Amino acid sequence: MYIPDIIFRRIGDKIEISWDTIWDITYQQRKYENENIKFISTKGVSYIDADEFYLEIKNFLKKIVPIILKYLSKIEDENIKTHLAYFLAVKNYKEASEKLIKEFYNAKTNEYRIALLKALSTIYNKDILNVLLEIAKNKEYKDVNFPIIFTLRKYRDKRVKMLFEKIEWSSNENLCFRCIRKYLK
Repeated sequence: MYIPDIIFRRIGDKIEISWDTIWDITYQQRKYENENIKFISTKGVSYIDADEFYLEIKNFLKKIVPIILKYLSKIEDENIKTHLAYFLAVKNYKEASEKLIKEFYNAKTNEYRIALLKALSTIYNKDILNVLLEIAKNKEYKDVNFPIIFTLRKYRDKRVKMLFEKIEWSSNENLCFRCIRKYLK
């Protein structure tokens, strides 16, 4: 079986999907019609409505995220886990927060920690604010905490403001903290 290279491009309010293959165009249409995406075909190039495509991707993520979350801790290779962590960055999917925090503390590589913190930043769960503040304070994580630092400013909580006011500002401090300090002024 030949798997095509698929290219997505935004053109106005549509997304162009083009592929480099000899697959039958009618097969492609049948496949995507089953996914409820409408196409207008023109010789190997199809157009779909960007809003419909966004909804389809959103529905897909709602189905796939619990599965990825379930098996994340069972995978040994942190490179694979890093890529999977980006799938878990679904806004308001708060059920993933505790598992991602647990994975963060067990992570061995900075790349994996950054991916987990980006996912936590996207989820935006106020229930884990204390944990996020601890990660931001901990100097052990100063090289990976930038996704959380930039997200903390959205919380508008007095604990966040106190954190940034307490920090001793020196030339060696993390650039993210200096950015937030300017933001708080």
